[in-house]
Amino acid sequence: MYRYKTFRFPNGERHGVLVSGELGEPLIYQNLYVTIHHRNKHDSINTIRSVIGVLGFFATLCDLLEIDIEARFRKGKLLTKPEIESIGLWATKPIEALFENKNAGKNNNVIPINLKRLELARHTIIIDENLVEPNTTYNRLTVISKYLEWLANTFDLATEKEIERMVNRIISHRPVKVSFEDNVNFKSLDENQKKKLMELVELDSPNNPWQGEDIRFRNKLIVHVFYYVGCRKGELLSLKATDLDPGTKQISIRRDADNPNDPRTNPPLVKTKSRDIDIIDEIYLMLEDYVIKYRSKVKGANKCPYLFLSHQRGARSAMPLSHSAIDKIFSELTNVLGFSVHAHALRHAWNDDFSSMVEPYLHSGEMSESEIEDLRSYLMGWKEDSGTAKTYTKRFQHKKAMKIGLQLQRRIIGVEK
Repeated sequence: MYRYKTFRFPNGERHGVLVSGELGEPLIYQNLYVTIHHRNKHDSINTIRSVIGVLGFFATLCDLLEIDIEARFRKGKLLTKPEIESIGLWATKPIEALFENKNAGKNNNVIPINLKRLELARHTIIIDENLVEPNTTYNRLTVISKYLEWLANTFDLATEKEIERMVNRIISHRPVKVSFEDNVNFKSLDENQKKKLMELVELDSPNNPWQGEDIRFRNKLIVHVFYYVGCRKGELLSLKATDLDPGTKQISIRRDADNPNDPRTNPPLVKTKSRDIDIIDEIYLMLEDYVIKYRSKVKGANKCPYLFLSHQRGARSAMPLSHSAIDKIFSELTNVLGFSVHAHALRHAWNDDFSSMVEPYLHSGEMSESEIEDLRSYLMGWKEDSGTAKTYTKRFQHKKAMKIGLQLQRRIIGVEK
């Protein structure tokens, strides 16, 4: 059994390791690889967690296939073609499938090391159900190939050509990566959904899912900040009370990774660039009301710098809101509304509204496409020319394309000139 274990250094930096067994013994080579190729390159803790997750999956798979990678590589023996085919096959399966086959007593469903092609074909029929997403398989095989290339070169007992052949065979089993454009499910909300959401979070809404005026006010404010500012979940959770500027009516979004004073087990990350955002009076007054009327009544609030706090009754000291708390808020909203709504959907909705608002400037020639995207990138915290904007404008572009398509049909039939 392999699991991810996280810890903090005295300077606040978070890191994770892959451990095995009940005693939690760290795995030497996997953790060395992560340290060299990810921690030392200042990758985020989320990236490190993802890589360790794949390495844990691969370690479990090697146990199932009875392959001792380190022992093999020490002798200069690399993975065989049938073994790589087995790895490529299992990479399409959820990790629970590995545990199920391992617990089944190594019956005929378990792939033997010296697998013949006929046996592989038979096994494929047995397990070719309940597959993970293609991008998950793609990511698994990418991480596995890079790790094995590093490990083989570390032992230095095989030729570069042999290692390259093994790596290329692993990579060849990767499926076609599904791009965002291939995903027909829009992450945004339509106008009717946005209206229902905003009505639901009103303090006097009969269907408001929360009890207590303080909780209702805080959660309404959270929804409003997500929608009107378009910030990420990590950015909202990183906001401090001191990030509000009453003189300029701005909020400051700052990168503050690995803050040693953040008591959360999974502190939020600000993935995008730091920036100052002007906000309208109505939202700023809501923020002030929350701080003065509700936040101040939480025990120990003056000692906690973060803006949004847990209002749990009986808590001994103020705690900043967590990722899971935000997820719970939107889960409760989803249950009442009857359609899926989450924090990031409001970031997409903000981008839809931004596209609609700036379109007249584009048509009139007052602004160019590059100028508009520079503005969008600043407000969203993206690097210029990053191309991220395309991810957040799909619904708007779809609606625009449908509108033009209908106009063309009317012109063809002669209804419209």
